[in-house]
This record gives sequence, C-alpha cells and structure tokens, in this order.
Amino acid sequence: MRTVKSKAVRLGGIYYGGFFQDNLALIDSLCCQPLMHPLVCLGNGHDGVWNLFREIAPTSERWEILDWYHLKENLYKVG
Repeated sequence: MRTVKSKAVRLGGIYYGGFFQDNLALIDSLCCQPLMHPLVCLGNGHDGVWNLFREIAPTSERWEILDWYHLKENLYKVG
C-alpha cells in the first residue's frame, strides 16, 4: 500500500503550508484558519488525501475535485 507522505495547502491565496509525514499538524493548522463554504478540495484520488479532507470539513461543507491527470487516468472505470 502506498501512503501519502507530504502535503501542501493553499487557502484563498493567503495561507500556504507544507507538511511532511505530519497529518495531525496539517489538520490542526487548517482547523484554526477561516475556511470558505464550500471548501474546495483538490486531490489525486488517494484514499489518504480524501480521509484528510474528511477531518477538515464535513461533506456538506466541501466540494471534492479529482485533479485532471488522475481523472483522465481513471475515466475508463466509470464508462
């Protein structure tokens, strides 16, 4: 199983952060920031990324978007 080790965050062009093997610090730093509603989450499809989004905001308050590269890579699975 492959795990996501590093993550980058950008909030409204104002807050930027990078985290390496420290998901708790990522979640803590985001939860103390004012977040937009809905929160737009761009991910690569890895379960670990979507699980982090779940920790940051409830489903009703976020839009989850799969990045273009991984969308094209997996599009054949749905049709």
